[in-house]
Amino acid sequence: MNSQTLSGLLSDQKIEKIFHAYGFSIPVGKDGRRLWPKKFKTRLASS
Repeated sequence: MNSQTLSGLLSDQKIEKIFHAYGFSIPVGKDGRRLWPKKFKTRLASS
């Protein structure tokens, strides 16, 4: 997730906190769901 997308989500107050996994920043919504970026998923799938 790039900084523009993340800042856009933060400005909309949809993100409650940030979860870090394997060098990626994963935003967590107010409902507790993690918003997994596509780059993260493809990197794990190729491992």
